[in-house]
Amino acid sequence: MSPLLHMGTSGSHRSDLSPLDELAEGGVSAASPRLTATADWCHDWAVVTGQSRYSILGEMLADLDEWWDDEPGGAPTEIINQIDRLIIRDLPGVLSEVDLPTAARLAATLNASVIALMRSS
Repeated sequence: MSPLLHMGTSGSHRSDLSPLDELAEGGVSAASPRLTATADWCHDWAVVTGQSRYSILGEMLADLDEWWDDEPGGAPTEIINQIDRLIIRDLPGVLSEVDLPTAARLAATLNASVIALMRSS
């Protein structure tokens, strides 16, 4: 079990999702040192809640972390800035959506957009 999961399964929605809240507020640039831990947390949270949006977000973050590490000379700043803007704009809607199928669709759309940006580098 990820140490981030120990933040608890009770309490408010906001405190339970603080790793994703940070990502939603500052993008991957703000969360970059913890992308792997946040991806692991998302996978664990998907198991706990049964919500696929978190599994999709975990895959997105794991892919982002791998891409960031594998880019020769580091990830291009302009691409990272575009990904940051996309996540800051779209992730709050993914997290706040109450309809689970819609939340999963929004997460998948965000993931596809991030993948497209990573491939453009």
